[in-house]
Amino acid sequence: MTLGGAPAKYERHKAFVPWPEIESVALWSHKVVGAAPMRYVGVRRKPGTPVLPGPNAGLSREQTTKLAPHVSHELFLASRCVTMWTLDPHRLAEAVGAFAPGVPVETVPDA
Repeated sequence: MTLGGAPAKYERHKAFVPWPEIESVALWSHKVVGAAPMRYVGVRRKPGTPVLPGPNAGLSREQTTKLAPHVSHELFLASRCVTMWTLDPHRLAEAVGAFAPGVPVETVPDA
């Protein structure tokens, strides 16, 4: 699975994650003051996998806990914000089912 990067930094933040490393694909969000919640798509990976490159790679556990206490630090680091594009959860589930049968797509409840 490829996690893309922000439009201006796509190549630098792009990360390829082999399907055997993925335990689940997770959809989650967190509230931002005065704005609509920020939505994310990420992957829960098997323990011991290295941190992925990307916009979240430099965030500390304290920072991710403050931003989204309902999401694990590892999932936060392996996630991408859904911005400037549309995510269709049903099509995502179909694609994951086709390419990685048995890998669930989950929605993480808000805190």
